[in-house]
Amino acid sequence: MANSLTVKITEDGRRNAIATLIGVVDTADMNVPSAIALANFVNNDVQLKLKGLSLRTVRYSVTEGLSVLLAWNGNTPELMCALSGSNEMDRRTDGGYPPNMLASGYDGNINLTTDGFVAGRVYTFTVDLWMTKKYSK
Repeated sequence: MANSLTVKITEDGRRNAIATLIGVVDTADMNVPSAIALANFVNNDVQLKLKGLSLRTVRYSVTEGLSVLLAWNGNTPELMCALSGSNEMDRRTDGGYPPNMLASGYDGNINLTTDGFVAGRVYTFTVDLWMTKKYSK
């Protein structure tokens, strides 16, 4: 079997977006640039341009021994969150966790990498991301 990643967008509204990442890691650590592509979301404001996604809440379950790292894509990817175990991280009271849209090479996509793979083991993860769409002129 080979590593697999499924990405499902379950909400794509004017302001809110929800995406689920489901992965099986059985070959080597994953490195998936643009695992969540901004182009897969609808620009719901004809007056503005969809520029990115701000993290509000993440719920996750990751097999012990593996870490899942999410980062906003750019020339130097900006780490969004590092996940291991099972839990929820809620950034709503902070107003969400936005990307640095001025970073060199920023394009609004979200990268996924894993760390901790050991040959002979199979790891799984499920990550639910609640995000807010960010627009600009």
